[in-house]
Amino acid sequence: MLVVETLTCVHCNNLYRKLGKSDPVGFCHMCFKPVCLHCGAIDRCEPFERKLEALEARSRLLRACG
Repeated sequence: MLVVETLTCVHCNNLYRKLGKSDPVGFCHMCFKPVCLHCGAIDRCEPFERKLEALEARSRLLRACG
């Protein structure tokens, strides 16, 4: 059985594995959370939960409009 430490990117919600302390990991300097290298290269903080809240709000608005 192989046990590998994983992290979840707070911006895209993808899992990635961290094999050792020297492995490159992105870091968001706005929300101070670990992110994947792809999201770490983007110069804006857009947490995944905020994206979900926006989708839910849009869905509620569309239902209210009919």
